[in-house]
Amino acid sequence: MKFYVIFLIIFILLLSIGGFIYYKYHYLSIKTGNNFNNYSISAIDENGNLIKTNYEIYLDNIFYKNGETNRRGVILVQLASNKKVDIINKNLKSQNYYSNIISFNSTNNSIYRAQLFLIEPSEIKIKEINRTKDKINLKLSTDKIVKNLKVCLKYSSHVIFARVKGKNIVKKLDRFSNYVYCYDLNENLNKTNSILLSIDYETFGKLNDKDYINISIIDGIRKPIGMDYSENVGIDDKIYNININNIFKM
Repeated sequence: MKFYVIFLIIFILLLSIGGFIYYKYHYLSIKTGNNFNNYSISAIDENGNLIKTNYEIYLDNIFYKNGETNRRGVILVQLASNKKVDIINKNLKSQNYYSNIISFNSTNNSIYRAQLFLIEPSEIKIKEINRTKDKINLKLSTDKIVKNLKVCLKYSSHVIFARVKGKNIVKKLDRFSNYVYCYDLNENLNKTNSILLSIDYETFGKLNDKDYINISIIDGIRKPIGMDYSENVGIDDKIYNININNIFKM
């Protein structure tokens, strides 16, 4: 009798598992037909480890749904055919990854494995090359990567102007509202390249120990075209403060 009960329990479990598999792979495949397709989503870090993070899906530049990736495997989603698909990561509260966008066109009976590759910004290193009474040259470098570099400047009352040579002025970020100008360097830093930052300036009157030029170097805001999405990745802003009075004592 005891053996019969155990056998019955095992039989019911196997039947349930078999029914679930049949439903998942047969019924859903019929349901998708020519209108929907199944896709997998996952996210990995720089070391190739699966990570948990938020994602958003846009179909033809219109928000469709969001969710979370899984540390143990992929997430399955159904997406309509004949659509432009964009999948974007969204940081969890404790995360600081750059945005990564995967774009593709969904077609009838297509199979696509979307894997978001997420990178954190690294430290910006600043080395002063030289400076004169009207110019400061700095070398920017990093051990990994920093994207979309911008520079914001502010300076004391004895400075007539300070500007980044050859770069366009852009709208100031909220946290730099008290700066005079912000500039878009339109460049990324990585471990194989460096950026030479040249700043021209002019002063008037007698300078004192309170005169300065403050140079804040930051990673900027990314805004994919056609989507209501933006992100400000908050690495600690690298601030380089120069007491320009010292230049005249060199």
